[in-house]
Amino acid sequence: MSEKLLGRDALLKVAEVPTAELDVPELGGKVRFKGFTAKDQLMFEKSFQGTRGTQDRTKVEQLRERLIIATLVDESGNKMLTENDISVLQDQPQSLIDTLYDCAARLTGYKSSDQDLVKN
Repeated sequence: MSEKLLGRDALLKVAEVPTAELDVPELGGKVRFKGFTAKDQLMFEKSFQGTRGTQDRTKVEQLRERLIIATLVDESGNKMLTENDISVLQDQPQSLIDTLYDCAARLTGYKSSDQDLVKN
């Protein structure tokens, strides 16, 4: 444990957002995920709100695919997929989605009880 007490400048210095590469033999290569900033997390959670501030049930049911889409990036750190790709992800083997989701969840702090983690 560090003994140094951090000051304001150290606390406000932008830390690097974690990334992880994952070997996906089913697809014949690797993929890269990028974690969330605090702002990314807020926007992700807000994206599940319906028009009247309640949860959009369909979006909550797609949380696993949506987390994969939100964190999967190319070599330059740009998002690779969009909401339009949800149905294609849903046609993939569940074991593949589980593998991708587990990596995305580790980087963002989401767990298997994912639907409880999406705030109203």
